[in-house]
Amino acid sequence: MTDKLQINTFGRLIPHEVAIAKGFYGAEDLEVGHTATTASKVQMQELKDGVWHVVHTHPDNVFWWNEDNDANLLIVLALPAEPNLVFVVGPEIKSYEDLRGKNIAADAAESGFVTSLRVMLKEHGLVEEGRDFHFEQIGADRASALRAGRFVASMMGEGWERQLAEQGFHVLDSIKRLYTNYANIATVRRQWATDNPDLVVRYLRAHMRAVLWLDDPANAGEAAQFSGRGNSMRFSAPPPFAWEGLREMMGTRRDAGLLRGAVDPHRFADESYYLKAVEGVG
Repeated sequence: MTDKLQINTFGRLIPHEVAIAKGFYGAEDLEVGHTATTASKVQMQELKDGVWHVVHTHPDNVFWWNEDNDANLLIVLALPAEPNLVFVVGPEIKSYEDLRGKNIAADAAESGFVTSLRVMLKEHGLVEEGRDFHFEQIGADRASALRAGRFVASMMGEGWERQLAEQGFHVLDSIKRLYTNYANIATVRRQWATDNPDLVVRYLRAHMRAVLWLDDPANAGEAAQFSGRGNSMRFSAPPPFAWEGLREMMGTRRDAGLLRGAVDPHRFADESYYLKAVEGVG
């Protein structure tokens, strides 16, 4: 019998498309539906409420929702990744000081992309939200708001600065200098994982087969047809669970003054599902 899962991401997810096209889901007796979210707060509330089975999101969202929003989420996939966020600003912004008192577009003010930004703002003397700067939460489509002139800055994924260059937007800073290790993750409700360990493992196995298929040079020609969100690093075999990436990202949340507990990713993550999924894969 085929089991049905619903997953949620920001934008498209290349491994999901590959897992459908190459039959990796089918091999696991899975039918997986995908929906792109408009905002992380919507995404995480819906995960908490059971709308989604698996969510690919920023790890910091899990930290915040578990600590401050009475969620009980579990990171079951953590892949090493390149820190790929850039602080994109308008043509009139030449330094951090030019941002003093300005409105900055954000997906969410309490988690995700802005946590690293809070640390960078603090480094440059912009310490107090509401006095030194302001975050306005507008969800995922921040590029349109920048183009429309509603905001002078936002933290974005690498590549968006090129799409905004005609309007004079440029990169003021990058998070690369903050991290030695970083992670891309998938998260589920902890109770759902406990109740459905086989489903978690089967989904992760199909996902990792898709990731490795994309990264295999032998598939480069066929893989070129897929577009969307992929991994920022390439793997020839399943990598170790990215504990250090999660640890550093928790450290950034601590440095931003937002983390409530210890910098211990084991509070929010369990590698056992992943390790079982990748046995014999690759």
